[in-house]
Amino acid sequence: MEKAIRELKGEPAPEEEIKPEIHLGIPAFIPEVYMADEHRRLVTYKQVSLASTDEDLAGIRAELMDCYGLVPPEVENLLAVIGIRNLLKDIKGKRMGYDGKGMSVFLQEKSPIDPARIIELYRRKVRGVQLTPDLKLTIPMPGLKGAEILSRARELLQSLRS
Repeated sequence: MEKAIRELKGEPAPEEEIKPEIHLGIPAFIPEVYMADEHRRLVTYKQVSLASTDEDLAGIRAELMDCYGLVPPEVENLLAVIGIRNLLKDIKGKRMGYDGKGMSVFLQEKSPIDPARIIELYRRKVRGVQLTPDLKLTIPMPGLKGAEILSRARELLQSLRS
């Protein structure tokens, strides 16, 4: 309804919010043994999902440490995935995944990243980089595990963004 009203007034439509999907194959959740109160867990999930900067995520991590002690790896993974999601939003990525062989990033047509730049950037560093016509960028990264998947995903998105 709001979109139709804006169109009638001749105002530009607000840009659609991107809600990227991330499938990296690592556990990213708040364990019940860490935070037993289900309501508090749900509130924390909402707080984490709304975090839009690394500073927001660092604040959540600090709050969790104050209230519940050391943050378990699954929660660290969750916070890292949200940081990756935020980077993916910046480059207008639709989806990111890791299949044990390669990291894939699916970009929207409106992505500010120049596809030729992507290919140039990664041809210099890695053999086997692919960019399909539907803007799926795949970079070979075989055998990554756990936190290494997260750090390489973050590095990839940061290099695409800069």
